Formats: sequence, structure tokens, C-alpha cells
Amino acid sequence: MGLWRLSRELSRYGFDLAILLQNAFEAAFISRLAGIPAIAGYKRDCRGPLLSHGVGIPRERRVRHQVHYYQGLLEDLGLTKGSDELFLELPPNDKQWASDFAIQKRERGGLIGLNPGAAYGPAKRWPAEKYGELARGVWHKFKASTVIFGTEADREAARTIVKKSEGSCFDMTGKTSLSRAMALIGACDAFVTNDSGLMHIAAALKTPLVAIFGSTDHVATGPFSDNAVIVRRDISCSPCLETHCKEDFECMISISAAEVLTELGNLLKLNQE
Repeated sequence: MGLWRLSRELSRYGFDLAILLQNAFEAAFISRLAGIPAIAGYKRDCRGPLLSHGVGIPRERRVRHQVHYYQGLLEDLGLTKGSDELFLELPPNDKQWASDFAIQKRERGGLIGLNPGAAYGPAKRWPAEKYGELARGVWHKFKASTVIFGTEADREAARTIVKKSEGSCFDMTGKTSLSRAMALIGACDAFVTNDSGLMHIAAALKTPLVAIFGSTDHVATGPFSDNAVIVRRDISCSPCLETHCKEDFECMISISAAEVLTELGNLLKLNQE
């Protein structure tokens, strides 16, 4: 949807206030075009003149998780921030579907979710071949089945994973609604994922998870969970925040399936105690 069309759509509602939980110039520009009188947000991306209630960013806030980053925005606007607790309420019928699926597919070692996709770009994606090696390791070491999450865009990666898995591996890419995918994440014993929306869903559902980070900032956008492990390489160019790697993709290809399998095993053990 174009900027002008979106601004016209917003103007129909007659909003009195827009609080921008996005740092882009376009967010403020669209709000101004829509005729919203009060526009609040961080003074970033040269958009300060468009904000009626612009908020500066203290240096210490730039190096905190985005949950606290945006809570700070609300506090500076004189609002009361909410709880740090994440939660998702899912439809009962989708939860029942996910429970039935898990009962049918779970092996004695459990059911592990795999998420090889990430919308931001390939720099965030651990290679599908390594996910395949991981699925094989999950089967041989834990006798656990794996289920692959994602959209139709992740079908090719899923085929690679299934081919290498050598065990009980189920491709659900593009086969569920978002609500059912979320419910199924909640039914998994653990979830291995790139930095993605589904990673944050797993955190909100309190599913134990291993998050693999490459180009993005694990401090600012890591899983907001006490039951998560981050696997990454601390190299000079990471986090570069790029969508495509301009070097040799070392931050991702140097992470082995064996390393992720070990972290997953530790996480499963911890949650069984």
C-alpha cells in the first residue's frame, strides 16, 4: 500500500494521537499526511520536525532490549508502562488442533520445531543444510521428531531439511494459518529458530528455544525469555544489520549443527528437571 493511500485510509478514522513504535521517517510522514494532530515518537531518521511530541534517546537506552527501548518512550511521554511479561492468547480450537498434531507426531524424545526462514533477508538465515544436519542429530541423539515451520517461501529450505533429516521430520511450511502455527509452536518441546517473528512468538508462548543470530543485534532484538539460548559468533563485522552478507557469511556458516544440537540438549535437560 502506497504512502498516500495509507495516509488517506488513516485519515478516515479521525485519530487524535499516533504513537510511533517504528523509527522510520515514513511512519511520521504518513501520520502527518493523515492529519493526525499529535504525533509522538523517537526523534530519529530526520523526522523530528514532523513530531509534535518528539523524544530524545538516552545513550544507555540504545543498548537495551527493544522491549525496554519502547517502554522508555512511553515513560518519557508521561504514560505508565505495562508489565515486562509477554503473553499470547490463542483460539481454543487452534490449540486443540496443535495438541492433536503433537500427540500424533511426537516421538519418545519429544517434538522439536525448526524455523529456517526469516523475512528480513538471507543474512539472518542459518543454512538449510545445517538445519537438516540438526534434524538428523535430533533424531539420532534424542529420538525426537522435528516439524518445520514457515511460509511457502520456505518450501525449498524445508525440502533440503527433510532430505537430510533421516528421521521423523514433518514439513508444515505454508500448510497452516498463522494462528495454528503459533499454537503448534506452543505444543513443541523446544524450538530452534533464526531471528524472526516466530522466534518472538516462541518467547511469548514460553516455549524453550535456541535462537541463531548472525547479522542482527542479539541484545536489542533477541528473544525476550528466560528460557532461551542464543547461538552466535562474536566477529568484528557482526552485528552488521545488513540483509545480505557483503563478506563470507562467517557469522552463520561457522556455527555447526553439532554446536546447536548441544545447546538444544542442554535446554531440553534443563526443562526436564
